[in-house]
Amino acid sequence: MTTVVPNIQWRGIADILAVESYLSGVIPLFGIALLEFGVIGKGKTDDEKMKLHFIILTVFLVVAHVAMVFGMVDPTIMGWNPNVGGGHMQHMGHQ
Repeated sequence: MTTVVPNIQWRGIADILAVESYLSGVIPLFGIALLEFGVIGKGKTDDEKMKLHFIILTVFLVVAHVAMVFGMVDPTIMGWNPNVGGGHMQHMGHQ
């Protein structure tokens, strides 16, 4: 599997979904940039452009919230076992 950040230990599907949805947020933002630069939507009225902008922005917000939710999920809920495969979490505690 290709990793976005080298030497990172993935803690199950929750981490993968969080990172993939976070990175996929670039797609709607790129669409908004193309709309604002006039590359797409040239023949549309200002109201139609505003509606398209709103739709693309809504897609971005949904993707961002999916990333946030999966980023906060405890990986063990989705099947990750810290005792399998040599994985361990480091806790910042007092000794």
